[in-house]
Amino acid sequence: MQPGEQSKSIAAANKLWEAFAQCGLGRDGVVLALGGGVVGDLAAFAASTYMRGIACVQVPTTLLAMVDSSIGGKTAINLLQGKNLVGTFAQPVLVVADLDVLATLPAAEWENGFAEIAKAALIDGDPFYTWLTEYADDLRKQGKGAVQQAVVRALAFKGRVVSADEKETGMRECLNYGHTFAHALEAVAGYGVVSHGRAVAAGMRFAAALANEALELPPAYEAAQNALLDSLGLTEFTNPYTADELFERIGVDKKTRGGKPRFVFVTTPGQWQTVAVDPDLLKIHLLLWANARL
Repeated sequence: MQPGEQSKSIAAANKLWEAFAQCGLGRDGVVLALGGGVVGDLAAFAASTYMRGIACVQVPTTLLAMVDSSIGGKTAINLLQGKNLVGTFAQPVLVVADLDVLATLPAAEWENGFAEIAKAALIDGDPFYTWLTEYADDLRKQGKGAVQQAVVRALAFKGRVVSADEKETGMRECLNYGHTFAHALEAVAGYGVVSHGRAVAAGMRFAAALANEALELPPAYEAAQNALLDSLGLTEFTNPYTADELFERIGVDKKTRGGKPRFVFVTTPGQWQTVAVDPDLLKIHLLLWANARL
């Protein structure tokens, strides 16, 4: 399959279903997803819907997939209106993460993983957060010990969250920190134009700024979070997109309820909440964000 989010489509899923049927894959068959998050999401979606669900094994080959998308059982394809709007919950029967395959990753793929590791540490709090602030430079330099620790800690964190809330009816929503804005940014830019990691980092920065006003918070957390992102090379996003475009995409986010967009806010490392944000306040912050990049 072609790399990139454009391959997470109904046409690509149909191609897989037809191939499964043509080669005689039965309900006792297994689909093996070898690749990054796009491959994992699409292969798992196709497996979970073919013959009402057959087994899937995830073998992630990117840091992002290892620490996030390969575990938890979320499968998805995209629509023109937004990312991951069609999917299922179907746990893989096995996940195999071999750190040696990361040696061939380009810099952008490392950034994708760093963003999700930072997200996990900020939500989890100590000791993960303190460890990451101390070893961020080693991780950015791809030190093997730091990478191994980051993967293990991120997997342990997500495993606890998913085990407690598989279908995202409560605490699993915390994993969406930064993603409401990120998914809108990816959709507006055109899938594949903005890397997922850069979008998530921008989303966490946006959420922290929005939370300061929505929850009347002091700026200390925002400053600490942004310093951590900077230390991982996830610097401020500078490309301009209009507030209206972003607002429209956020409106179709899966967490929107009753016409009100809902954001995951972290108030201090280890403490988070999901908040329904007043649309007018959101528009103001989107305008501020967009105008700062003109």
